[in-house]
Amino acid sequence: MKPFLLLAIRAEDAAADNEYDSFLSLSGLGEGELRRVRLEQHALGRVDLGDWSGIMLGGGPFNYSDPEELKTPVQRRVEADLAGLIDQVVSADFPFLGACYGIGALGRYLDAVVDRRFAEPVGAVEITLTPAGQRDPLLGELPAAFQAFTGHKEAVSHLPGPAAAGVKASPAAKRQRAEFIRRALLRAIVEAEEQTTRRAYSRKPDSDNEADNWSEAEAFEA
Repeated sequence: MKPFLLLAIRAEDAAADNEYDSFLSLSGLGEGELRRVRLEQHALGRVDLGDWSGIMLGGGPFNYSDPEELKTPVQRRVEADLAGLIDQVVSADFPFLGACYGIGALGRYLDAVVDRRFAEPVGAVEITLTPAGQRDPLLGELPAAFQAFTGHKEAVSHLPGPAAAGVKASPAAKRQRAEFIRRALLRAIVEAEEQTTRRAYSRKPDSDNEADNWSEAEAFEA
């Protein structure tokens, strides 16, 4: 199998490594199967899609809804790099997973509205599937209504054409299909980070006493 490519934009090493570990844990891939490029450090350069099984784009401090005059030269360069790459991805119908910033990158390319109209605190909202969503190959396996973990500065507030048909927003949330995908991945990342913390505390005590017994800890609830 060809490796997957993870594009990252987090400048802090600890945060960048934590995100990479989360993608490894949730994808089931090994380090040799998921190669990381940190775009905040290096220009992307040419990407030959034939070298990869798929591309993932994680989150970070950049937002497509940031005012242009406040964007740093690095942020502008990253946006330009991603625009060229996503043009390749869309033209080739190549496997691509956008998480957080990745949803904004894909949304902006597709002329969706990426703004802060639906900025949200961390919490859970109810998502309901429309009839079209229930027939969708990706969404159709989900319950007709379910709780999703949310929290982000910006969101895709409008998708052009048929892309917006799959998910109907709850009265309190008003989200679209692309926003649901971001939420679902965010929930998975949070759960993976919690598991990583549990393993770390189980191995290393935080006091002179024995390591905490996490086997009886309360289940995580969003």
